Amino acid sequence: MTERIGLATAVALPVESDPITLAKTLATLDFLSGGRLTIGAGFGWNTDELADHHVPADRRRTVLREYLEAMRALWTQEEAAYDGEFVSFGPSWAYPKPPQGPIPVIVGAGGGPRTMRWIARHADGWMTTPTETGVAAKADLLRKEWADAGREGDPDIRVLVARRPTEDDLADWTAAGASELIWGVPDADESTVLGHLDKLAARLGLTT
Repeated sequence: MTERIGLATAVALPVESDPITLAKTLATLDFLSGGRLTIGAGFGWNTDELADHHVPADRRRTVLREYLEAMRALWTQEEAAYDGEFVSFGPSWAYPKPPQGPIPVIVGAGGGPRTMRWIARHADGWMTTPTETGVAAKADLLRKEWADAGREGDPDIRVLVARRPTEDDLADWTAAGASELIWGVPDADESTVLGHLDKLAARLGLTT
């Protein structure tokens, strides 16, 4: 129904899914949308959930890294295989391939040094937590880690908004180079949702 609206998750927990099935599901959605999908992914914070999916809580970052590496192999190779500690499969064929190639991954997590280092090595950008402050300084740290990892270009910075932003918030997010500000919308009928969007637009000075 649309041609330009991006599609994304905020956030998916890949380590609580089967990586082969998830890779195919995401590739299919990217294919159907003409290459407009972005994956917002988390490490997982609920240790009971992680245990139910046989993910050691203290290894969840390693598990996510392996899942992403395995899925990227399925997305880009005609005959993919992966041999890791938590993910392992022999020669496999998976179609369709995502039109955009490897689907971008934006990690939603608190912006600490360890997370920024992980993102710079294994993902394509950072999405803040709803209560994140000092976003510009944390984005600068991510860019430093990005350069240290030998990555080209810049990481994608997205801000998850869960409060009415102040002028200082907006200035901080601008200084961070945020590509998107993300608001939730009510789980309600069309007129209520559109009214909510109009209210947000007015607060941001986007009305004509």
